[in-house]
Amino acid sequence: MSLSVRFLFVLFIVFVGVSALLWLGIRPAYEEAILDDRRSFIVEYQQQKIRDAETLIHSWAASVQEFENRVFDGPEVSEITFSNIAAVTRELLVVRVVEKESGEFAEFRRSGYRDENPEMNQPTVSRLRTLDATRLSWDVSTERFLIERELNAGGAEFAVLALFDAYDLHQLLLSDNLGVGAEQVLWFPDGAWLSELDNVPERISYESLTRIGFTETNDGRRLLVASPFGLIQGMYTFYVDPERIMGPSRQIFIQGLWVSGAAFLLIGFVAWGLFSQLKKPVDQFISDVEPFADNKFDQPFTPLSLPELSAVSSKMEFIREKLLHYQQINAEKIIKEQQQNELLMYHASDMIANFDSAGAFTFTNVRLKELLEKLAEDQPVLNLDQLMGYRNLSYSVKKEDKTRRRHLEIYRESGELNVILPGEAERFFNLHKVEIRDRDNKLISGQLLLHDISQERKVDRMRTEMINIIMHELRNPLTGIRGVSEMLLNDEVSKEEAEEFYKVMFEGSNQMFDLINRFLKVAKLEADSARIEMEKFSLPDLLKNICQTMKPGLTKENLAFNLEIDENIPESYASRELMGDVIRNLLSNAIKYGPENRTIDISLSLDSSDAQNPMAAIKVTDYGYGISREYQEEIFRKFYRIKDHRQKQGTGLGLPYVREILLKHGGSISVESNEKIGSRFTAKIPLKAKQEPAV
Repeated sequence: MSLSVRFLFVLFIVFVGVSALLWLGIRPAYEEAILDDRRSFIVEYQQQKIRDAETLIHSWAASVQEFENRVFDGPEVSEITFSNIAAVTRELLVVRVVEKESGEFAEFRRSGYRDENPEMNQPTVSRLRTLDATRLSWDVSTERFLIERELNAGGAEFAVLALFDAYDLHQLLLSDNLGVGAEQVLWFPDGAWLSELDNVPERISYESLTRIGFTETNDGRRLLVASPFGLIQGMYTFYVDPERIMGPSRQIFIQGLWVSGAAFLLIGFVAWGLFSQLKKPVDQFISDVEPFADNKFDQPFTPLSLPELSAVSSKMEFIREKLLHYQQINAEKIIKEQQQNELLMYHASDMIANFDSAGAFTFTNVRLKELLEKLAEDQPVLNLDQLMGYRNLSYSVKKEDKTRRRHLEIYRESGELNVILPGEAERFFNLHKVEIRDRDNKLISGQLLLHDISQERKVDRMRTEMINIIMHELRNPLTGIRGVSEMLLNDEVSKEEAEEFYKVMFEGSNQMFDLINRFLKVAKLEADSARIEMEKFSLPDLLKNICQTMKPGLTKENLAFNLEIDENIPESYASRELMGDVIRNLLSNAIKYGPENRTIDISLSLDSSDAQNPMAAIKVTDYGYGISREYQEEIFRKFYRIKDHRQKQGTGLGLPYVREILLKHGGSISVESNEKIGSRFTAKIPLKAKQEPAV
C-alpha cells in the first residue's frame, strides 16, 4: 500500500471520529440549550399577546361604558356620541339600548355596516374582572364580539349591547406569527374553547399560573405553554412541535458535517498532490512528455518502478506509438479540415479576408467580395491598402494591443469604419484586424473582419432623435412653470395675478403629464408589455356613448356630429378600453384640426372585403384643414406634428397610439385627405380575436 493511500485511510478514520463526537456528544446539549431559550421566548411572546388582547377588549368595554354614561343625555346627542366613539373605536359596528321590560330598543350603526339583523344574543363566554355588570361573548365563525352591560335609569332596567368586529382580536390570538408551527387554543373554565384547529388537543384545567411542559396530542408530542388571562378567565395555550425548534439546529450540524467532510476531502487531495510531486520519478515522466508539445513522438518513455506511475508510463508509451502512427497518416485529414474552415468563413455573415506579407488578399468571403465590388471604380480592390485608401472611407482606431507567442508577435487592432457607397446611404462597420509578425516586425500574414453595424447606428439615431423630441416637448411647459414660479416668489404679485399664474402652472403640468402618459402607453404596446384584457362588447353602443360624452365640447366652436351606424354589426371581441381610446383620439383630432361651424361625419359599417376576417370600419370625416400627401404617412410617427398645425396644442402621440392599438388587435388605420376639403380617417377593427401564430 502506497504512502498516499495510507495517509488517506488515516484521514478517513479521523473524519468519522470527529463526526461521531459532534453528532452524539455536542448536538444533544446544543439542542437542549436551544429548547430552553425558545421556551422563554414563547412564554414572553404569549404574555405579550395576552396583554395586547386584554388591552383591546378593555378599550372596547371602556367605549361601551362611555356610551352608557352619555346615552341618556338626550336623543339628539346619542347619535353624535355613537359617531364620536365609533370614529375612535374602528371595530365598533352596532350599539343597541334595550328596555328589558318592554323589549323596545334604540339602535346605532356604523356607516356602511349592511347586516340588517345582527345577532345580539350570543351566549356569554366570560365576565370582565375589572368592569362590573359586563358580559362578553365571541363568535369565532363570524368574527363578532359582543359586550353586554346592564344599567338602571329613571327606575327602568336597560341592557346595552355592543357588537364589535373581532377580526383583529381573532388574528392576534389565533394566528401563528411565531414561526415555529405553534397551534393556539383559548380555554375557558366552563369547558368552552376558541381555536381555528379542526382537531383541538385535550382540554387542560384552568390554572392561575403559567404552565410549561410536554404533552401527547393526536398529532404527536408537543411542547405545551399555557398562561392565564388577567382580564378574562381563561387559559391561552400554545402547542408547539419541538421538531420545528430542533430542526434548524440539527440542519446546522448536518451542514457542519458536510463542510467538515469537504475540508477533509480537500486536505486529502492536497496531500495527494504533494506526495506525488515529491517523488523523483515524476521528473523523469515530465521529461518524457515534454516532446509532445512540439508534436514529436519518436522518443520512447522510460519505464518507472513506482506503482503509481508505472501503469501510467506504460499507457503513455502505448499512446505515443499510436500518435506517431496517426501523425503520419493524418496529413490529408488536416487538409480537409482546413478546407472546411475556409468554406465556413466563405459563407459567414461577417466580412472576412486573409492577406499575405504584402497586404494582398489571399482569401475573401462572399460578403466582403460584394463590398469590394461596390467600392471598385476604375480598378478592382485587391489588397488592404486599396481598401483603406478608398476616397469615401474614414477609419478611427479604438484599441490596439500585442502579445508574444514564442518567436512571433501577434498584433490586434480594433476600430470603426465608415463608408459611403455609390448610390447608397452611409455604412458603418466594426473593424477587427489581426497581424502575425516576426521578431523584426515584418508582416507574415493577417486577417481582417468587418461587422456591419449600420442598422444599430440607425436605431441609435432614431433613439437619440426621439429623446431630443421628448426633451423639446417637455421644455416648453417647464419653461412656463419656471417663469411663473419666479414671478410668484415676488411679494408684489397680487392675488388675481397669482391665480392666473397657478392656472398656467397647472396647465403646463397637465401638458407634461399627458405627454409622458401617452408616450408610456405607446411604448408599452410596442414592447408587448401591456396586458390587453379582451371581452365581447357592442361597437355601436360604445361609439354612441363616446359621441354623447363629447357633445358638450362641440358647442364652443359650433360643431356637430352626424352619426351613421349599422346596428346589425355583431359584437366585437377586443379590449373595450383600448377601442374607446381609438374612437376618442379620432374624434378629438376631428374637433381640434378644423375651423368653426362644421359637421363631422362619423360612420360605422361592416367591412366584408375579407370573408374569413370580418371587420367593422369606423370612418371619421372632419372637413377640416386637410393633410398634404407628403405628411400622410409621417403623422403616424411618434411626436410628429405638421408645422402648419403647431398652433394647436398636442403631443404628436395620439395617432401612433391609435395605430399601435389596432395593430395589436389585427386591425389597421388609413387616411384620405384633401387640403381644401378635409381628412377622413378609417379604422378597421376585427370582430374576432386576433389569431396568434403557431409555435
